[in-house]
Amino acid sequence: MLAIYKVELNTSLTEAYQHLTNADGKADHVFVLIASILGILATIGMIVNSFLVFVTIRSKTLNGSANKLLAIYSFCELFHQSGYLLLPVSVFLGRILIPYKIVIRFLSFPCFTFCSSIGLIFFTSIDRLFHVLFPLISRRKMYTIFMFGVSLPLSAIYAVIFLYNFTCQTFDEELLIGTISDLALAFYRCNGDAAGPLFFVRNSILSSTVIVYGLLAIRIYFRKNTGSNVEKVNLRIFRSLFVIIFVNIGGHFAMSMYITRTFQEVSLLSMELWTCNQILAILLNLSATSNALILYFMSSEYRKAFQKEMKVIGKMVTKCFVDP
Repeated sequence: MLAIYKVELNTSLTEAYQHLTNADGKADHVFVLIASILGILATIGMIVNSFLVFVTIRSKTLNGSANKLLAIYSFCELFHQSGYLLLPVSVFLGRILIPYKIVIRFLSFPCFTFCSSIGLIFFTSIDRLFHVLFPLISRRKMYTIFMFGVSLPLSAIYAVIFLYNFTCQTFDEELLIGTISDLALAFYRCNGDAAGPLFFVRNSILSSTVIVYGLLAIRIYFRKNTGSNVEKVNLRIFRSLFVIIFVNIGGHFAMSMYITRTFQEVSLLSMELWTCNQILAILLNLSATSNALILYFMSSEYRKAFQKEMKVIGKMVTKCFVDP
C-alpha cells in the first residue's frame, strides 16, 4: 500500500535554482513575483489568524471546545504562515540561495506548527462527532480537559516525528531557496523512500477527517427536523466547520499529493515543477487565511464577536490619533 508513495527524485530539479537566478545573483521576475505574493498573503494571514485567536480569547460566548480548537488551529497557522516570510526577506537582502542548515533553523517552528495543524484538523472533527453523538458527556468540563489532553500532545508528537526526519547532516551546506516546499524537496532527496510512510500517515489523517465529517453530515441530516435548539446549534457549527476544514484539507491534500506524485515525473521541466509547487503554496496560504473570513460570514456568533472587538480597536485607534 505504501508503494504509491515511493519516490524516485529527478535530481536535476536543482537546475530550477539556476533558472531562477541571473548571472549577477539577482532574482528574475518570476521569482520576485512569487516571493511578493507569498509575502503579502502570509502577512495578511498572520494578521487575520491573530485576530481570530484574540477574539476567541476575549469573547465569553466562544468558549466551546470547537471554538478553542479552532483558535489553536489558527494559532498554528499563524506561525506556519510566518515561514513564508523568509522568501521575500531573502529576495530583499539579495541572498537568494541559503545553506540548508540555516533554512532549517528558520523554518523549524513554522514546519512544526504546520504539521501540528494536521492533527488539530482531525481532532476538531472528532470533537464535533462527540458533541453530536454524546451531547450530555461533551458538555462536561472533564470532556474538554480530556479532549485537549489527547489532541494537543498527539498532534505535537506527530509534528516532532515529522520535523525530526527533516534533519540531514549531509545536506547542511547545500544551497536552496528558503521556502517550506523547497525544504520538503531537500527532505525527499536526503531521505528517499523513508519519507513515504510519513506522507502516508499524513494523508491517512486527512482522509480520516473527511470520513468523520461525512458521518457527521449523515447524522445531522437525519436529526435536522427535530427542531431542538441543540440541533440548530450543531447544524450552524457544522456548516462553518465543514467549509473551513474542507478548504484547509483541500490545500493540504493538493500539496501532499503533488509532492508524493509529481516529484517523480520527468515530463515537466524543472522550472515548471518549482513554479507549480509555489502556486500550490500560494493556494495553501489562501486556505490558511480563510478561517476567520469563513467564520465571519457563516457564523452569527463569530460575526458579533468580530464586530464588537473591531469597534473596540477602532475606538482605541481614533483616540490615539485625536488625543496622542
